[in-house]
Amino acid sequence: MIERLRERWRPGPVSRVDFLGVGAPRCGTTWAYKTLREHPDIQFPWRGEGHFWDSEYTGLDPEAEKAAYLARFERPARPDQKWGDITPAYSRLPVDVVKRIHECAPDARVFFSLRSPLEQYWSGTRRRYMLEHTEPASEKLEELMLKQLSKTKVTREGRFMTTIRIWRHVYGEEAVFVYLLDDAARDPVGTARKLCEHIGVSSQPAASMVPPSRVNQAPEAPMPERAWEVGRDVFRPEVEELSAL
Repeated sequence: MIERLRERWRPGPVSRVDFLGVGAPRCGTTWAYKTLREHPDIQFPWRGEGHFWDSEYTGLDPEAEKAAYLARFERPARPDQKWGDITPAYSRLPVDVVKRIHECAPDARVFFSLRSPLEQYWSGTRRRYMLEHTEPASEKLEELMLKQLSKTKVTREGRFMTTIRIWRHVYGEEAVFVYLLDDAARDPVGTARKLCEHIGVSSQPAASMVPPSRVNQAPEAPMPERAWEVGRDVFRPEVEELSAL
């Protein structure tokens, strides 16, 4: 069976991953994808998020896993184009999986977008709530937010510094570009230029690449005061670490 998998996914003569967008969720990765896909020298092997390394493929043996991933990136007529994978769930991968990615893509350029961990969690809470309801209800949103903040995994998922340390440890500090969602919102063209430069393509088309409006935005709703107070205490250590970046 393993041999059949290797044959099925054997990468072509030019099969290389040039860049990786590794998160974080609710931090503008959809904007990054929709911006970069407009660049004439950038291609993606799938629409939207790849979810290879956080999926069932990680059950393959190392050789078959590498072949399966790289086969997605076989070059078309223009081998000079940069190919990438933007999947925010990769921000939660443990170091051993990131090392396996490095085996497949040792020269990839990595970028990571972030925002206030509390704002990220509030955005995700609103998004989840509105998938099942048509109108925001502050008391229900507050209840949901407080429930989510009480779960032990919230501090792990909000650990941006852990993600940054893991990817910089594996890929090296220079290869990992970190930027703020607030910067992308305030200066989308400038942020698009920085992303292009980090990936290694011309930044000249940046002004024409940026979407005309914010994408994948959660419905607006003010954060309840109690949720803000609890979340502030939960994420205080993370915010203090991030402020030192």
